[in-house]
Amino acid sequence: MSIRWIRYISFAILFAGPVFAGLLWSEDPNITENPGGNEVAVNDGSQPDRITLDDYNPIAIDDPTIEVEELTVDRRYASDGRGEILDVMFTIRNITNDPMDLYVWVLAYRETNSVDENDRKWIPYPVWRVNDPAKRENVVHFMKITPKDIPPEKIWGPKSDPNAPDGPYEEQKEIIERMRDSVAAVRPIPELLPPAWMYVAYINRYPTQGLRMTLYGDTTPPPDKLTLSDYVPPSPEEKRTKVFKNIDKHSYTVEQMRRKSIFRSHHYIRYKVDYEFYNTVAIVLFDAKAAEKYEQQAANGVQEGEEVVNPMLHYQIYKIKRDMKIR
Repeated sequence: MSIRWIRYISFAILFAGPVFAGLLWSEDPNITENPGGNEVAVNDGSQPDRITLDDYNPIAIDDPTIEVEELTVDRRYASDGRGEILDVMFTIRNITNDPMDLYVWVLAYRETNSVDENDRKWIPYPVWRVNDPAKRENVVHFMKITPKDIPPEKIWGPKSDPNAPDGPYEEQKEIIERMRDSVAAVRPIPELLPPAWMYVAYINRYPTQGLRMTLYGDTTPPPDKLTLSDYVPPSPEEKRTKVFKNIDKHSYTVEQMRRKSIFRSHHYIRYKVDYEFYNTVAIVLFDAKAAEKYEQQAANGVQEGEEVVNPMLHYQIYKIKRDMKIR
């Protein structure tokens, strides 16, 4: 490398350093908060939605106008000393010249089958049986969703008629109870949570509860729209005591620029007995205009001669290895 290039690079670092430092550590950073707030997704009825397979549409339309790429994950300690954070970062590219509005959901969770390998050491599986049914039963241990969590009671509930056939709630409850009743169960058993497909089905039913953002085209975002975040700055008392109480409320940071946005979701998890970390990430994107029309169709029905809208632009599940690599 020539001396001239070294001088150019040094000058660029000296010039750009204060700019980025001012953005990241200033008392009043240029951040636009999500107008939707942190309220949870809701339905209109007083009873939980009975999400079924009819609501589950895992096939996104083949939309050539956007690309989701450069996915990376990172694991770091939370500054409150009570847990860890999974950072999911990916880039959304706009292939067109025009801006488009999106609804974004990022799900991070730990999912395993209902077989506990440690328990199998105490009670081996019968050698004369070929297939282990428990290996086909998936259990969600915990779930953290950006931009807002969805309470399980909003997704499912026990059947109202005892004579009705068992639904997903009863089937999952039977799995959890079987794990708890095992004589080899010496460790905490997961909570009774809906399977992952039911979370996706609920999101597909209420897509507009996600984070709404604009994916800009040839026009550069205005200065007040460069960063979108729900970051809660520490209070003077937190700065004095160094005890930060709002770490878990920071769930996303979006850097917006010409023709692309860099999306970062932050998924906090507290330390607990038998602590485990996330092993699965799902990214779901919806076209904003189509999502609003879809919810109208779901509420009022599809009119005669009207096509059913599919607002889902992207849906992909990623498995995380122990070394934090995607597979």
